[in-house]
Amino acid sequence: MAKKIVNIGANANDSSGDAVRTAFGKLNSNSDEMYSQLGADANGNLPSALPLTKGGTGATTPEGAAAKLATLGAGQTWRSVKTNRSMDTTYVNTTGRLIAVSIRFESIFHGIGDVRIGLYTGSQLQQQAYQLNARGIGLFCIVENAQSYSLKLLAGTLPSDFSIEEWNELS
Repeated sequence: MAKKIVNIGANANDSSGDAVRTAFGKLNSNSDEMYSQLGADANGNLPSALPLTKGGTGATTPEGAAAKLATLGAGQTWRSVKTNRSMDTTYVNTTGRLIAVSIRFESIFHGIGDVRIGLYTGSQLQQQAYQLNARGIGLFCIVENAQSYSLKLLAGTLPSDFSIEEWNELS
């Protein structure tokens, strides 16, 4: 809706402007539209934090806003999540920010052989490893907020001594 302008007339009390009821109707319409755009509920209550979908940060403090708007790495820490991750399992980034995923796997005695392993975000293959003589390979990618990610066996059979040596995430 376009902004509704209240006609105040040419001079005070000259009866050339909007009637009081019409004027306040326009003001209410303007306010309703602004509240709707800011994410108000059916009762007109505004959210405590303006959501990202409405152009806000989703934070209720200046510190929180700075953290949400920060670039990758700012206020984030590399963490080992190896004990909570495995191949052929899908995970979802729920941090509200970009994260980085770094995975290193090895087969010290047998080598990686004819194995192909891929790192996915959603259904998109981001990187794959396939090194016949390599004893270890690493994969890395950036994962957007709310995006799924997974490490998948694409071809071949894993050697008996295959292991995920490191699975680190910057979050």
